[in-house]
Amino acid sequence: MQNFQDGPKKEHPSTYFVQDRQNQRELARLTIQDKMITTSMGGVLPEQAEPASFKRILDVGCGTGNWVIEAAQTYPTMSLTGIDVSRTMIEYARAQAAEQQLSERLEFRVMDALRMLEFPAGYFDLVNMRLGSSFLRTWDWPNII
Repeated sequence: MQNFQDGPKKEHPSTYFVQDRQNQRELARLTIQDKMITTSMGGVLPEQAEPASFKRILDVGCGTGNWVIEAAQTYPTMSLTGIDVSRTMIEYARAQAAEQQLSERLEFRVMDALRMLEFPAGYFDLVNMRLGSSFLRTWDWPNII
């Protein structure tokens, strides 16, 4: 998998509504929330007719990385990248991917979705974003889409 750098070590300011992202209870809450949403949706890509056809997927606002990890477990031919503004979340996601022995196919980067993303045009086959309402303001939607 292509190696990207995380950029500066300082965490970006965030519009995320929970500001204490270093709290272990917040990590646990997000993990439970993510699993509940994925289960209620019927899986990681239930709306896609042929999800295995996607080779590279970007998850915007990946948080703890649970969706990315579950997608990698479900579809072993996919290469996935998760981005989040929180270094704490990205470090947690990387640790979870390593624990699941998925680090070769997964990449997690500290990146602010409200700024220009640092990927080549057309690099991803699919872009996933859930819970964008937790950090996107109404005037951000046209730019992110």
